Amino acid sequence: MRDVIHSYKYTNIKPLGDRVLVKIKTAEEKTDGGILVPTIAQTKPQGGEVVATGEGKTVRKNKGDINVKIGTQIVYSKYAGTKLEFSGSKHLILKDDDIVVQVTEIEEKTAGALLLTKVTKKKPSIGTILMAAFPTDEGDSFSSSTHRGDYDVFLSFRGEDTRHGFTGYLYQALCDEGFKTFIDNKDLQKGEEISAELIKAIKSSMISIIIFSQNYAFSTWCLEELTKIVECKKNGQKVLPVYYKVDPSEVRKQEGSFGLALTTHEKKFENNIEKVLRWRIALYEAASLSGWHYEDGFPEYQFIQGIIRVVSSTKLNRTKLFVAKYPVGVDSRAEVIENLLDIKSNEVRVVGIHGLGGIGKTTIAKAVYNRVADQFEGSSFLMNIRENSRTNCSIIKLQEQLLSEILGSKEFKVHSTSRGINVIKERLSCKKIFLILDDVDKLGQIENFLFGKCDWLANGSRVIITTRDKHVLTTLGNDPLIYKVVQLDRHEALQLFSMHAFNKNEPEANYLQLTNQFICYANGLPLALQIIGSDLRGRSICEWESELEKYKNIPNNEIQNILKVSFEGLDKNEQDIFLDIACFFQGMSKNYVVDILAACNLYPNSGISKLIDKCLISAGFDNLWMHDLLQQMGKDIVQQESNVPGNRTRLWCYDDALEVLTENTGSDKIRGIMLSFHKPITVTLAPKAFKRMRNLKFLIVDNVHICEELKYLPNGLRFLQLPNYPFPLSSNFCPQKLVTLEMPHSRIQLEKLFKQFGEFWRSRYEYELILPGSEIPKWFNHQSVGNSISFWVGRDCNYLKFYYCVVLEPKWHDTVHISLKFNGIKFINLIPYRFKRITDMTCNHVWFLKLYESPIDSKDLDQFEWNLVEVEFGAAVSHTLRCGVHAECICPLVQDLSTDTLPPTPIPAFPICSISNTVTPSPHLLNSCLELSNSNSMETTYTDSDSPSEGSHDDGCDSSLSLCTSPMGTN
Repeated sequence: MRDVIHSYKYTNIKPLGDRVLVKIKTAEEKTDGGILVPTIAQTKPQGGEVVATGEGKTVRKNKGDINVKIGTQIVYSKYAGTKLEFSGSKHLILKDDDIVVQVTEIEEKTAGALLLTKVTKKKPSIGTILMAAFPTDEGDSFSSSTHRGDYDVFLSFRGEDTRHGFTGYLYQALCDEGFKTFIDNKDLQKGEEISAELIKAIKSSMISIIIFSQNYAFSTWCLEELTKIVECKKNGQKVLPVYYKVDPSEVRKQEGSFGLALTTHEKKFENNIEKVLRWRIALYEAASLSGWHYEDGFPEYQFIQGIIRVVSSTKLNRTKLFVAKYPVGVDSRAEVIENLLDIKSNEVRVVGIHGLGGIGKTTIAKAVYNRVADQFEGSSFLMNIRENSRTNCSIIKLQEQLLSEILGSKEFKVHSTSRGINVIKERLSCKKIFLILDDVDKLGQIENFLFGKCDWLANGSRVIITTRDKHVLTTLGNDPLIYKVVQLDRHEALQLFSMHAFNKNEPEANYLQLTNQFICYANGLPLALQIIGSDLRGRSICEWESELEKYKNIPNNEIQNILKVSFEGLDKNEQDIFLDIACFFQGMSKNYVVDILAACNLYPNSGISKLIDKCLISAGFDNLWMHDLLQQMGKDIVQQESNVPGNRTRLWCYDDALEVLTENTGSDKIRGIMLSFHKPITVTLAPKAFKRMRNLKFLIVDNVHICEELKYLPNGLRFLQLPNYPFPLSSNFCPQKLVTLEMPHSRIQLEKLFKQFGEFWRSRYEYELILPGSEIPKWFNHQSVGNSISFWVGRDCNYLKFYYCVVLEPKWHDTVHISLKFNGIKFINLIPYRFKRITDMTCNHVWFLKLYESPIDSKDLDQFEWNLVEVEFGAAVSHTLRCGVHAECICPLVQDLSTDTLPPTPIPAFPICSISNTVTPSPHLLNSCLELSNSNSMETTYTDSDSPSEGSHDDGCDSSLSLCTSPMGTN
């Protein structure tokens, strides 16, 4: 009759997929198997009867069956499912996976064929464990990071079975090997609950060894120990079962003495049957682990040695790594990495840590390893991969180490790197692992351990890669999350330095000023703070002062050797770029430096990107920067080239540069000179000091007034900064490759400059010039009063570029930006990176600017027959008096129309017309370049009179002209 009613009530209900409908049992209701389910806190499992089931989950067109049938009594996990109520009863919609166990009615035997007594027939038994869910009391935390470390091994055993035999021998062997082992020496265990001391010992042990013996399950004390051990396993504790003269399947299936013991407990705890249920689940989970089976006849000593080897390997792999003597700032950075790892996620995740050498990448990785390694089935930390991957033999050793640490065996041998890669993939693909590859500098080094895109790793696996080169991470196929380690802030730096120098968090009062100077010198680099602080510990103030001066001039070898690793990994071009920036271009505009170094054939666009990836330089606000210790390292590398300054490649020290230039001891090895003094000074240089410097590319003079004319300058100069030079440039100076000429307050005639530097004007490089004057040269084919101008260009111009010019008042104190619109669309809105204000101006100045790249694509010109160009020169405070644009286009049929006049104009202005307050050009000007190509009027010649003469000046300016190009790009 019950079955008929059941079918009637639930015939029209069909759960979807792998869901089941469960009728919830009330507090007083018993299951058919006799389980009393009281109304208790939700931390306990809930029970009920399955009244309807879905058809099962479909995976890849294959439909899986539901694990339970209608009418089955089940226990489900806490908070599972969706509650609903109908027909006066409470129900729950569950997924199949939410079911913890199903309970079957008992006749004569359990599912494991154990014969039961009449008394135990009335009680339920576990039929099939569907999921090893484990109920725990809330607040009973077993955090691996809180208590772990008091003991290496915890022994769980039944005293009357093995205390004075096998367990006693195992305990002694563990102690002899140096393992701190906990054993309960109390022969008489009173009460049903284990003591708080025992629980603490379990929690604080790295490994638990469970010795299952004939009478183990009859002890409620042992079963409570087992329950706590299985809970700790979920927090990373290693659990090793030993089956001493019992069959492992008997434990797992709860047959034989184990089944009999549990049915006895069910009778004893009939009012607390859920306690027995927890014991059953704990037994099942523990018996499902890999362990040892001891049978009579096998030598116990030999058997115990096998256990000792596994314990030894496990402890070695689980021993916490030493992080740092004073891990200041490490925890906060490790937390960031831990958040990126997102351990709770089931996906495979790769996290990269990159940064400057000595910044703390490895230290942070060690801290993360200690925090999370226990949450994986296996873990390995492979240190110094770069250093240990120089030969195939060393790579093979690392592969064997990886396999040994994760699989817990010392017997792995691979005979080639390629075979090692396959063995790693085959043996580790089914394990949730945590792997750290430390100090990687090439992608191939990663591929020796992680084949392909890491998609073969088991779900939940994590990989951390530390490197100085960001490019190594970005070339990985699975888009790793990348964390750049930042320098210590001042508070952290002070604390770390003080701990090493004074063994406390803050410096002594009389050392505070010197401490701040050393912290400034180290600039947040933990390695430097540690080395310097330790070196100064216990020394007097006088010694500190001496060491400070020494550090400023002679770098510490230990620090430099760490930093130099990245430099030595560069090719020759990249090393030259690094040294040029360190010696001359620190703090300058990136684009500015790129132009100069490109003229030296150093391919700076790719080279600078590589230096940034390797953390040797950084680009902040478009300027190039490097750590002070890296700059000092670069300069030290140059100084080590020769004891004779004239035989070095770069001179930046005032004394060295002055010696070479006054004594004429230079050589063709010199590629750059900086003659700079902290205050204005007048010097006399040898007139032909640069005669032997045929490879000189950079000449930078600052705060130095040269009082005698230089008779020679190398024609290979790319960058010439020579302010306040009172003489004309040498007549034989023909700088064909000059990129930047900066000569403010110098006496140079404009027309002579144009004639002498004709090739410079025709050069493909950008440049800027500033010189006194109030007139825009006549060769600018579009001129206007004010700060804006507009004109038309025809569609036949295949290439279009512009020269810009503005006249500025002496009270100008701002940066000018250029806005260019093409048919109403803004193409350019920039602040020229070379441009800076020239101080102490007493008259109007003319500013010239040439842009290298065309802002307008030729395909944009083809859309209309005529196109409107609008240019505006703006500033926060406008002091622009006049502006002009020279628009230059080249048509294939009129390329030969260029003249030798300086500056060159390949075609005249006629096809490009100026407009004023109108968007419609005059009809007679709307002609294409092709229509005018045969007209004689297109031949335009400029004379010297078209350029401003020496006498064109105002506001009391000297008749000599002051010329400068864009300076350094600094703020």
